[in-house]
Amino acid sequence: MREYAGGSVRAMRGKWQCVVRYRDGGGGEWVTVTHMTDVPVGQRGGRTRAEAELRRWRDSLLVESAVEEVSARYEAKIAQIEQGQSGRAATAALHETFEEYARSYVCDRRLGRPTGRPLEASSRRGYLTILDNQLLPYLPQGVRIDEVSTDMVEGLLYELQETGRYSLSTTRKAYNLLRSILTQACERDGLTRNPCDGVRAPGRPKPRLNSLPVAEADKLVSTLARMRPTRAVTTAQLALACGMRVGEVAALTMRDCDPSRNIIDVRGSIGRSNGVTERGRSYLKAPKTDAARRQIPMNDELKEIVGRRRRLVRDLLDERGLDWSDGLYLVGDLEGHWTTPDNLGKGWSSVSRSLGLVGLAGRSVGLHDLRHTFATYALARGANAKDVQAILGHSSAQMAMDVYASSDPSERAGMMRAVSHR
Repeated sequence: MREYAGGSVRAMRGKWQCVVRYRDGGGGEWVTVTHMTDVPVGQRGGRTRAEAELRRWRDSLLVESAVEEVSARYEAKIAQIEQGQSGRAATAALHETFEEYARSYVCDRRLGRPTGRPLEASSRRGYLTILDNQLLPYLPQGVRIDEVSTDMVEGLLYELQETGRYSLSTTRKAYNLLRSILTQACERDGLTRNPCDGVRAPGRPKPRLNSLPVAEADKLVSTLARMRPTRAVTTAQLALACGMRVGEVAALTMRDCDPSRNIIDVRGSIGRSNGVTERGRSYLKAPKTDAARRQIPMNDELKEIVGRRRRLVRDLLDERGLDWSDGLYLVGDLEGHWTTPDNLGKGWSSVSRSLGLVGLAGRSVGLHDLRHTFATYALARGANAKDVQAILGHSSAQMAMDVYASSDPSERAGMMRAVSHR
């Protein structure tokens, strides 16, 4: 890819001219290109306008260069496929059965494709479950990795959906794992073509949110404020007030949410283990993405929620003659252990049923539904999608707009009344 210098502006025949130098990525001679603006040299603020145009022009050159490079790579890849060549010598791994190759792919030390980080044990076990239940039963027994065909991939997807045993989401996960395995076979072991190329994965199901209607959110806030700040109630309040995930609340220490600091420091999460030998266990894990590790500003509502819980814990410690520690978990026990997300969820389920809470999807409202309620409420009240994204810990604001915006029927009805011509 071309390397571009910063650029400059200069006076040329009474107007400002933009000047940029570039050279090929491998080095070589610098080439100078120019762009004449319409900005007069003597005009007040003209240089500033010219420099702004310089930046826009230079950015367009960078985009053009990137597009050219991507296009060249794409054409080279197409030519490679047409010639039946992967560009790599085939390795002995291609003679393994698909099952052998896939298990090695999942179990060997490797990095997750979306994150570039080591796979968590729970993710590895999840992949093995998909391999055993949704891939191997629908591929020919003993088929070699280099014998998997496009017809086999299409047949697998057809069978998964035709049987009706698996949801669209499960089918997509199976397809994504299959494609990822075959992609490695192409990139590392010389498979000439990925059989998944040209096969469309089932469409992503549109999420059905079970958040509370916006009109009900304020009522629940008032109700919870009058209740004793138990672990489940405090977790629900935080999910409703700032959209925290239940695992994130479980991992909060007193130090992470000291009201005097005016922030909630989200630094980790309590994960659930789905392993056969570790069923019921949990572990402290780092955030999956950089966006998930975040600091949430504490408003008066959050300070009151955290303050009430901290006061209750202090009282309980005093009753038992135990010392306070900033390392105690906010919704953990008095001995310094966290409470698992499953136990917090069970505790909240009892509260939710006793309050008769029902979400938009007609189900009892869970803790994660309160996170959705926060996002829906914030957007309905005019919050910026980028701010909602940051508070929720999403990597993109688009998800906030796609999933949460206008998800409340009563809000949509209000909008239609507002734009009515009668």
